[in-house]
Amino acid sequence: MAKKGNKMGGSHTTVIDAASKFVKLAAKIPGLKKYAPGYINTKAKAARSRMTIKIENGCVLTTVLGIRCSQEIRFYGETKYLEKQLQNAWDKSH
Repeated sequence: MAKKGNKMGGSHTTVIDAASKFVKLAAKIPGLKKYAPGYINTKAKAARSRMTIKIENGCVLTTVLGIRCSQEIRFYGETKYLEKQLQNAWDKSH
């Protein structure tokens, strides 16, 4: 059973190392309804961690590219507000 107040949704619960601190900060954003980690792609690699943000219908899609892999994480809530707050959370986590 999920903890009270847990905002994680979806069938995947693992978050890559490059995104773990970011997701912990993002989960505290007021107005965030839930977030859903996606598949982990082990073929994508980067020299340093980075993130892209894209507004989709009803959510904000973030793609976190780590040194060894990448992962898409969707955040649900007020998209324009979340976009700015997610960028702030990423900046604080890196």
